[in-house]
Amino acid sequence: MVHTGDWPLGAEAWQGLLDQVGAAARDVERVESLLVDAIRDASALRSGTIGSHCMSVLLRPWHQPHAFIRFLPHGAHEAKAFKVIEVAYSPWMVAPDAIHAPAVHSGGWTCAQGLLTYEMNSPPIPEDQMLKGAFQTQLRRSA
Repeated sequence: MVHTGDWPLGAEAWQGLLDQVGAAARDVERVESLLVDAIRDASALRSGTIGSHCMSVLLRPWHQPHAFIRFLPHGAHEAKAFKVIEVAYSPWMVAPDAIHAPAVHSGGWTCAQGLLTYEMNSPPIPEDQMLKGAFQTQLRRSA
């Protein structure tokens, strides 16, 4: 692992993170937690260039699904789907024979997209909501 961009944490903090990640070995939940905490610590120091919301993509080439994706916001994200519900975001998914653009979604799902199978973890749909899944494109800020 190497840091890049506007990473504000010094060499000692970086080495401590590397040591903790190495000690966690195959405990992917612990590694994810360590990395998210480090990103949020960096965000607190450089909020203008490092965001506090994270996207976790765990690649598992010999397992089904091949990729497990979670949006880990620093706070709840909401969107309107007949009523306001908590949502997650997906990244670009690019397989040799298929492409899925980033989306806003709720109600988690697993998708076989060409040669790639992935699972999107997202907030559940409220029980009282008739709609059991929602997707929309991500709105981008205009320049």
